[in-house]
Amino acid sequence: MTVDHGTDQEPQQPSPAQHLTQAALMHQRAASLYVEAAADARKAGDHDRAAGYEQRAAQNRTQAAQCLAPAVTGYVCCNQPMRRDGNQLVCGKCGAWTDPGTAPQPRLAVTA
Repeated sequence: MTVDHGTDQEPQQPSPAQHLTQAALMHQRAASLYVEAAADARKAGDHDRAAGYEQRAAQNRTQAAQCLAPAVTGYVCCNQPMRRDGNQLVCGKCGAWTDPGTAPQPRLAVTA
């Protein structure tokens, strides 16, 4: 009587690329479950502070920001002074923005 034991190979480990793909899929699934849970909590009347996270995260950063900060003199767009939003200056009309920290600075005349 002959017994066939097969190939007796150990199970193969996933390649690093397969492992990263699986991790990315698990992360994506966890994120979608969080969004679904937050939406369900809002419908149930639970007013969690993080409930609106998925809406805030989806906003486009280049949209005009609503801010009541005073206008900054010297920076003009659409014939209106730009307003400060954090480190950036934002046009209240068209939504264009600039970062004055990275913009070229004018040279001052040196008088002796």
